[in-house]
Amino acid sequence: MRVARLCQYFYGMDSIESGLMPYFYNIVRELGKRGVENIVITPEADSGDVDGTQVRRIPAKGRLTLLRQGIDAYKNISGLKDAIDIIHTHMHGFFYLYHYKGRLGKPMVHTIHGTAFSYKYQPMRQSASRDTLYSYLFNRYACKSADAIVTVSSEERENVINSFGVDRYKVNYIPTAVDTARFRPLKMDKDIDVLYVGRFARKKAVPVLLKAAASVKKGKSLKICLVGGNKGDDDYNSIMGMIRKYGLSNVEIIAAVNHQKLAEYYNRAKVFVLPSYHEGMPKVLLEAMACGVPVVATNVCGNRDVVDERAGFLVKAGDPQNLAHKIKELLEDDGLRSRMGREGRRRVERRFTWDKIAEEHIKLYRSVCEQ
Repeated sequence: MRVARLCQYFYGMDSIESGLMPYFYNIVRELGKRGVENIVITPEADSGDVDGTQVRRIPAKGRLTLLRQGIDAYKNISGLKDAIDIIHTHMHGFFYLYHYKGRLGKPMVHTIHGTAFSYKYQPMRQSASRDTLYSYLFNRYACKSADAIVTVSSEERENVINSFGVDRYKVNYIPTAVDTARFRPLKMDKDIDVLYVGRFARKKAVPVLLKAAASVKKGKSLKICLVGGNKGDDDYNSIMGMIRKYGLSNVEIIAAVNHQKLAEYYNRAKVFVLPSYHEGMPKVLLEAMACGVPVVATNVCGNRDVVDERAGFLVKAGDPQNLAHKIKELLEDDGLRSRMGREGRRRVERRFTWDKIAEEHIKLYRSVCEQ
């Protein structure tokens, strides 16, 4: 079986940092182990073929980028269609490729990473509102035409069925996964009280975490580590102002790091916190749990698929008091942290490993090819 896989970027293991980079690399690797050959079409990638995977680059356009990417992808696939069995798109930016579905004559699968419905969850800046509108409209266009749809959270599956008006049988919940060999418990000093990993974007609600941390510390130094900030941008500057406002003197901000280093940060943490207003399928929760770290996350779409009461706590989004209470409860109870950490690792091993996710994709591919 050969799959033309269209994604926003594709990098080898040595270049992977954050975002969806590990997803694309790992799903291609695991499918390859099972005899599924991938041809990746992307505007951004390492030079040459990537770790044995054939990569075709399309230009990253300026004006009308999303429309032109779909046209360029069509031109690429037109020359491949006799050599491929399935077309799988992984971003709404390739929506216009579905305009050519009849000409291509191949089954098409579309995956929604994150959510197409973020307008429901939080107030947006003007630029974010535009991106949110594009995500909704272009994902809807792709889903209407696709032979099968993949969502990475169970609630997003229901959103797609109910809001886009597509047949239930077409929509499949297949979560993301984590490399449990790379992210695993290590014997390291627990010198970080609270760890956060991710962007500083508004939807990630880092200010809520800082306000909660100010409530927890009560005169003692609470070691907080924030991994993922881009020094000098507006979100970074806003976070720095709040750190000063709340008198948090022991906060370390780290830029994005590679996976090996990231696993070390998880293992140094007593508690991992994800205070987002909304998520798709948060890989950082899976990474923390795979490392045996108890988690406190918001009770929102995506997080609910990952965290149960044995592995961590779910709290109301935007509620620093409740967040502070659960952080404090974990910091003050070594036994509880240990139990939740072990259960989190077990939960990941049962449901969120790449071998399981690859098998679910193969089953889906076979199904659409037989239709």
